[in-house]
Amino acid sequence: MRRTLIITLFSVLVAATLSAQQAKPGTAPGARKSGEKTAPASVGPIDLNTASQEQLEALPGVGPATAKKIIGGRPFASVADLKRVGVNASTITQISPSVMVSSVAQSPAPAPRPARTEAPGPAPSTNVAAPASGGGNGQVWVNLDSKIYHYQGDRFYGKTKNGKYMNEQDAVRAGYRASKTGVKQEK
Repeated sequence: MRRTLIITLFSVLVAATLSAQQAKPGTAPGARKSGEKTAPASVGPIDLNTASQEQLEALPGVGPATAKKIIGGRPFASVADLKRVGVNASTITQISPSVMVSSVAQSPAPAPRPARTEAPGPAPSTNVAAPASGGGNGQVWVNLDSKIYHYQGDRFYGKTKNGKYMNEQDAVRAGYRASKTGVKQEK
């Protein structure tokens, strides 16, 4: 008898607690808890070339690090182009229905430089992955990040993102060292 009474009281308490939780807004089972992320209301696909970090982080499988990779790798020509910045294939598959890529207007071509009349010196620093203009005439390509310089004919000559052309003596004086992969040009 006592056991039945305890079970009945327990059942009544559980039922009362559940009905009280359902009566309060936001406390129903499955409701969002404080501090929990919610997905924003979907208005349409997110543009990878213009989305903010917060919009990117709202995508499934995209955290702060991946969002920074996407922002740093812009512009993109297609969603599949995300592979270029290190986004894994499963994440690309997950977010593909939610994202798009807008065409980015190409920047105008730079104005041609006036002809130089003084002795040739180091070319200005470039920040592109394509071969930089300049070089030749005994100049080396200095990678400013790794502090290594490359000779003409080396596969990295003029192709690293953060570098510039210098003559070899200036590069040595500035504390750069020669690449082990390149072969020095004989004069």
